[in-house]
Amino acid sequence: MPCDGALPSCTLRSSLLRLVDTWQVAGMRGTGSNDMSVEDVFAPAHRAASCAARRGLAAADAAETLLAAYLERYMRVRGEQNHITDRAAKKLKAAFISDLCRTAINDLARGFGGDGFREQSPLQRYFRDINMLAVHAFLDIDTAAETSGRLTLGLAADDAML
Repeated sequence: MPCDGALPSCTLRSSLLRLVDTWQVAGMRGTGSNDMSVEDVFAPAHRAASCAARRGLAAADAAETLLAAYLERYMRVRGEQNHITDRAAKKLKAAFISDLCRTAINDLARGFGGDGFREQSPLQRYFRDINMLAVHAFLDIDTAAETSGRLTLGLAADDAML
């Protein structure tokens, strides 16, 4: 199903699916990249997810994986951890993760619609907080990328947050 934001996809029991052998290609035959088909199946609304919501959930999962790797690496004491290039790399990775989280929650927001912005909804708080966090001086992706690039080119870092 195309991901144009308008068409939902649904989660169904695998027993309802029929495998359609379409992967007749020269390479990567072991991937099993065939199509699936269903006929005359009712999908309840609670099983539908918009493309934006699926992208948001995938980005959130990726951000969680990156954060775990980031923390595992940077929580260890290393000799180079106080060098400016290492600090700039830490900052860039943290900014990238926060930007990925912002993209995820913004995609989810497009999927959950207006009800998600009601005061009693925790989703509006997540949306508000991650969008604010992502523009904080330390986590701003553009500043972090510029600083890292300047150091890579041997230029002085003009970043008070290092």
